[in-house]
Amino acid sequence: MPLSRIKPRSDSALVRNMLGEIEAALTAGASREDVWETLKNEHGMTIGFNGFCKALMRARAARQERAGTPAATTPPLPRPGNDGQGKEVDCAIQNEEPTPPEAPLKGRIVTSSDFEKVHSMDFSDLDDKYTGKRK
Repeated sequence: MPLSRIKPRSDSALVRNMLGEIEAALTAGASREDVWETLKNEHGMTIGFNGFCKALMRARAARQERAGTPAATTPPLPRPGNDGQGKEVDCAIQNEEPTPPEAPLKGRIVTSSDFEKVHSMDFSDLDDKYTGKRK
C-alpha cells in the first residue's frame, strides 16, 4: 500500500498534512466554512467548525515555529449574524467581553495606595452581627 493512502490518525493531523492545500483554497477565496465542509465530506473529518479553526491556527503556528519566525495572528473574518449584519468573529468561540466602566465606582480599590487607606480605617463602628458581640 502506498504511503499516500495512509489516513492521519487525528483530525488535527489531517489539517497539518493538508495545510498547504487549505491555505491555497483560502487564498483563492474559499471561506473557512467551505474548506471545513470539504474536509468533512471528502476526508471524513469529524471535528466541528470551531475545532477545525483551532487546529488550523495551531498548524499555522507550528509551521511558523519550524520556519523560525513568530506566529502571526490572522484577523477575524466578518460573519453575518442572525440580523444580517456582519459581525467580527474569530474561528474560536468568543465570549462577549464586558466593557470597562469609564470611572471606577466610589469606594473601590483602584491603585496600590488605596490599600494603604484600608489599613488606617476604623472598623469599630461597623455592624458586628458576625462577631457575636452586641452593643
